[in-house]
This record gives sequence, structure tokens and C-alpha cells, in this order.
Amino acid sequence: MSQRFEKMINTIKKYQSWGMKLTPAQYNPNNKEKDKKPIAIKNKEGQWKWSINVDGFEWSKEQLADAILNKRLAVYHKSPDARFFDLDCDDKTGRLNSYMHLLPDTFTIGKQINGITKITHKLYKLPENKTVKNWHYDHNSEGRKAELLSSGVSVIDGLDRLIINNIEPKIIGPQEVLEQFKFANFLAEIEPHYPEKNKGRRDEAFLRIASTLAKQTKVPLEVKEKFCEQFLINVGDTEELKNRIYKLASQEKVFREKPDILMGIDALSLFLANNENQKKLDSNNKPLRIFLDSFNEIKIDLEAEEPKKIKAIAFSNHEDFLVHKFPKPEYLIEPYVSKNTIVEIVGESGVGKTMWGLEIAGGLAAGNGLLDMPSCGGPVPVLYVEGELPAASIQDRIHGMLKKHDRKIKLDYFNIATLQQQLAISNGGFQPIQTEAGLESIERALFEIKNKTGQMPVVFIDNISCLAPGLQENDAHEWSPIINKFVKWKNMGSTIFYFHHLNKSKTSSGSTMQHRTIDMVIRMCKPDHKQKVKTFEERGVQAIVDFPKWRLHDNSRHAQQHMLVCDDWNWQKLPVLKADEVEIIKMFEKGLSVKEMSEESEINEKTIYKKLKKLKDEGIISSAIDKNNIV
Repeated sequence: MSQRFEKMINTIKKYQSWGMKLTPAQYNPNNKEKDKKPIAIKNKEGQWKWSINVDGFEWSKEQLADAILNKRLAVYHKSPDARFFDLDCDDKTGRLNSYMHLLPDTFTIGKQINGITKITHKLYKLPENKTVKNWHYDHNSEGRKAELLSSGVSVIDGLDRLIINNIEPKIIGPQEVLEQFKFANFLAEIEPHYPEKNKGRRDEAFLRIASTLAKQTKVPLEVKEKFCEQFLINVGDTEELKNRIYKLASQEKVFREKPDILMGIDALSLFLANNENQKKLDSNNKPLRIFLDSFNEIKIDLEAEEPKKIKAIAFSNHEDFLVHKFPKPEYLIEPYVSKNTIVEIVGESGVGKTMWGLEIAGGLAAGNGLLDMPSCGGPVPVLYVEGELPAASIQDRIHGMLKKHDRKIKLDYFNIATLQQQLAISNGGFQPIQTEAGLESIERALFEIKNKTGQMPVVFIDNISCLAPGLQENDAHEWSPIINKFVKWKNMGSTIFYFHHLNKSKTSSGSTMQHRTIDMVIRMCKPDHKQKVKTFEERGVQAIVDFPKWRLHDNSRHAQQHMLVCDDWNWQKLPVLKADEVEIIKMFEKGLSVKEMSEESEINEKTIYKKLKKLKDEGIISSAIDKNNIV
């Protein structure tokens, strides 16, 4: 073993002693879709997964050391031993980078820009009792400038990595350091708008900055002083540096004594937009202002800060209440699909969830209902996002469904997004939907469909396991961005169906947090061999369906357990049968007489006649044998 390689082994041991779960990552700077992604491995089912999601797998220290020398080395943000988060500065202008050294000391990474070392990443360790959410800031013209990463990996070593401070990541609450990061981002954004030197406007400009910070933020004074000193250095305003910094404390004193006289962000943005003592006008002939979106990240809600007089809750007497016209639930397909709801379809693999989901989607898009349930209000656009099956398989299923039902669907009303379509434009496939980017890409498609059809579409997410790879299902925090986005879509006018799998106890896998805001759960289970009604020539569906949750119809006749049967896109809703009823059906289909059935099954003839009549009344068989006066 070479001395250099032995040194890398010791580096790996050090990282692991910090609680880091490490993985080799790709080095492919010319392909952003692949670059920095963890090296995937096959699990027992032959699926490519990140190593942290493969039970019993560990990269050897030699493999990890080789990654430092020849690829990249990354740390998972979440592991059994520790959790990390990464403040990532990707400011193309380099302005924000100049503040990064002011953030609390920790493991720090940077790069050379025009011969100058700039800090780009600071990695922190999350305290045991804290949670963290991803965050990012996108400038309207300069693109993404800053983000907090906490649900994937961060590259910490290897090719192109410049480690500036090789110390153990500091344990710190994310809110504390993120607020400083956001404040630095605000200062970096106003730098190019700060008045030029020798124009006689710098003192007034900084006074307005200090006034705005005192009036509309809760940034601690010591943080303001430290970061504003760097700001003044960056803009070359150092001759009166002490006097400028003193304004921060003096404006806080004014805010405590006479808050109403302080200027706020409007006055600051107006002043910075008119640096030449000449009022500029916008297209509406109003004074020009610069828009500082970064300030929205640090400002406080002044109205919320003011104490409010507590009022009584709203109430009515029973007579007024009973005659008030409250909005009633609206159906898309009555009573199965309601407007503005979140529905989970959960079931075992291979039970027919996708077949049933496509049937619902087709009924909505065509406006011709589902089984014996009518559509209400005509066709509704849908977006079916399918992350598992080959696109050709989805094509075959949709062709079969449309042909069998003779469904005519308007252009742009039945929209499908499959994995293969994503692979055609990106080697990464779908962006994982537990990430902001993955959810936003679906949301943009929803808006495009709305622009084409005039309606918010119903969206189908099929399924969570494939579209959210690496999701820690038992972690409520992991579900939060997904469910919160579903709630947002619901409030924008959409109905959401998402598909998930059952656990061993026949309930939805993962944290119960997902169920708190959803309106309906459709559970599909495979019948045992004694309950199966028929054997199919090719693919078919036989599923026992019940509703663990249905806000509008819990415990009603609509929510009764039943069996769904589909043969060549002929769907039937049947009662769940007993073993002797299934046996009688099979003998009936063979053409046996009642007497022959009785002899073969040891069920008496009277019972067989009663069962046959019941099965005919329920529509399970098309005709029954004449009773011949047997009672």
C-alpha cells in the first residue's frame, strides 16, 4: 500500500469517526445529471439503489479511499449515526461567497475563482432533537444562488474538492445558521445597487439599510454588525466604517422608542433605484424601485408582531346556522371522486392498482363515469405520472381501456408522464418527488395543462416507491414536503391520487403522518385462492377493496367492502364471496346440475339453490338453474 493511499485510508477513518455514512460519487463535470451522484449498486431484487438503501451493504475503506483519489467522496445527509446539512453557495457573481467565512466554523469546502479561494460549502451536523428542511433562493436573473441541502448527499472530498477547513462538522441548529446565510444573501443582493463613491449618497443609503433591518427583521445586532462590516468592505465604503456600523445600534434604539418614524424596505428600494438624485419612473409612471426578493427571506410580519385584541370565535344561533348556504362537496364522479381531495390507493404489488388508476383516469377524462357511477360536470383533464412500468405497457393498457369503453377523449385531457419519457431528456429519469425540484416539475406540468384546458387537472402519482427513491418511509419529516405539496395542489383546485404499498399488517407502509391530511384511502388486497371468482386467459384483476378512511362516506353503503374484477377491461363490482359460493360458481360454470354439485361438494341441494339465487340477484352469474319445486 502506497503512503498516499494509506493517508486516504486514515482520512476515511476520520470521516467515519464523525458519524459520516460515506459513498463513492461520480466525477462527470460535463454531465450535470450524473456528476456528484452516488455510485449505485444492485440490491437483492436486481434494482439499482444508493448504498444506504441496500440492507447489509457497506463500502470498504479501500473503495472509499479510491473514490478520493479517482472520483468523488460524498456523505449521506441522513444515516443511523448522524444527520448533516450543507449550506451551498452557488452565486455566479461571487458576492455571497465573500460572507461565507462569517458563518460558524465547521467543515468547509471551496474552489479557486480567478486565482482567489472562495468558500462554496459549509457542512454542519444536526442536533438530535432538531429537524431541518431543504431551502433554496433563486434570483430572478442570476439563477440559483444559495440552498440548504439535507435529504441527499454532499460531496466532501475527491477530485475538484478544495477542503479549506478540515474539522469535524459543528453541531448547530439549522435555523440559527440559515438565518445568517439568508441575511448574507440579502446584503450580497444589494451590493450592486449601493451608491457609487463620491456621490454624497452613501451615508443616507446605509442609514436606510440600518433602519430597515431594525424595523422589519429580527437579525441580532452582533450578526448585523459582523456581516455589515463585510458588506462595507465589499462595496469600498470603509472611510466611515465605524460610523456606519454605529447606525445599526442607534436605529435599534430608535425602533424601541419611536418605531413609526423608521424607514422600511420600500424606502430603501426606492432610494437604491434612484442613485443619481434623479427620480426614475417605471412603465406606470410611478417612482422606480428595485425588487429585493431576498429581503422576503428575513423580514418579519409587522402585523403579526403587533398584539391583537382577542375576539370571540364566530358563531350563529341554530336558526341562522341552518338556513346559511355553505358550499357542499362537489363530485367529479359521484360518489367516488370528489373535487379538491387527496386520495391514497394502497395495495400489494400486482393487485391491480395501476389498472384501476387508469380506469379512474379514463372515466374522468372522457366524462363517462366509472362502473355504475356517473361523471358530474363533464370531462376533467388528468395527468398520470407513472414511474415503474415500461411506456409500451402503459400504451397497451390505455389502448385497451379506450377501445373497450369506446371512450372519446379531448386533446390535452388525458396526459401521461412515464419513466422512459423522462429518460429521453435526462439520464436521471424523474426527479425524486421528495425533493423540491421533483415536485415543482410536476406542478409546472399541472399549470401547463390548466393553461390548455382551463381546468386544474386531477393528478395521479403512481407510485411513491418508484417516484421517491430513497424515501425513509417511517420518518414523518421525509413525508412532509410531499404531503404539503399535495395539500397546495388540492387548495389550487386539483384532486390528487397517489399510489403506495401495504406493509405486513395490511396498512399503508410508512409514517402515519401521511394520513392526517388525506381524505380517502382505497385499499386493494389479493383474495386468497378460495375467494377467487375466475381464472383469466391473460392478465386480469381480482381485488378485495375496502376504505380505511373516507371522510364523506365512512360507514355508509358506499364504503362497504367489495371485490373488483376486471377481465379485458370489463370491470365488475361484486360482493366478497364465501368459499362455498366460489365453489358453487366454479361448478356452475362447468355446467353441472344441482344434484351433481351437491354430490361433488357435499353441500345440500337446498343450500345450493339459495346460493344460486343470491348470486344471480347480485349479478355474479347470468342465470340460475330452475329450482324444480325444491324448497
